[in-house]
Amino acid sequence: MTNALDPDELEEMRRQLTPHQFERELMCSFEAPVENSYYGDLMVQARLDGRLTKVPYDPRAKVITAWDLGMKDLTTIWFAQKIGQEIRFVDFYQNSGKGLDHYARVLQEKGYLYGSHLLPHDIKIRELGTGRSRFETLLSLGLEPLVVPDHGIADGISGVRSIIPIAWFDEAKCELGIDALRSYHVQTAPTGMTVRDAPAHTWASHACDAMRYFAMGLHLTTAWSPGALRRNVKGII
Repeated sequence: MTNALDPDELEEMRRQLTPHQFERELMCSFEAPVENSYYGDLMVQARLDGRLTKVPYDPRAKVITAWDLGMKDLTTIWFAQKIGQEIRFVDFYQNSGKGLDHYARVLQEKGYLYGSHLLPHDIKIRELGTGRSRFETLLSLGLEPLVVPDHGIADGISGVRSIIPIAWFDEAKCELGIDALRSYHVQTAPTGMTVRDAPAHTWASHACDAMRYFAMGLHLTTAWSPGALRRNVKGII
């Protein structure tokens, strides 16, 4: 912030704007979450807790990946490890206009020891052009997907909100994903009213959908232990 504004004018703007708007507009804060963000408050707390930092890959633990598949849109992948009672997001990748062979190659080049690959339920739908599903394609590329059960958006968002308080994020490798989590927000109707349980479809949607599949599919993996999340997030959400 500069001294270009009169103090009285600055105070008036402080009264008119929400705290997050004031931080973004006047304090030039790039970390202040978007208004009506689903996860912005939790990501601010993660920053305060020091959980946005350098998070090294532990070669003794398998990496869980969670995907959101796009055709013309972005395909996004989170890379996480479950270490004790912590979830560590060690990497993030996104791209568009690429075939599944490209993403299989990316995983191979990263050199991680992989456990489960969590993907949305619709990957078993056969494509009209090929007669083949993306599930079958991934199998042919050496990846064995775990299909996350279909679920309501609100349940998925609640699941992510239970994950973030025990999550650590590699600040450099997961930068785009972290920005998406800050930016994912409630849809607004033309009247200015928010639409309940209806996220706005923006660039941030893909990374946040992949995170939703992670949260809703973690119980399918061998890294999950019953009750672990409930114990860690009790009183937080």
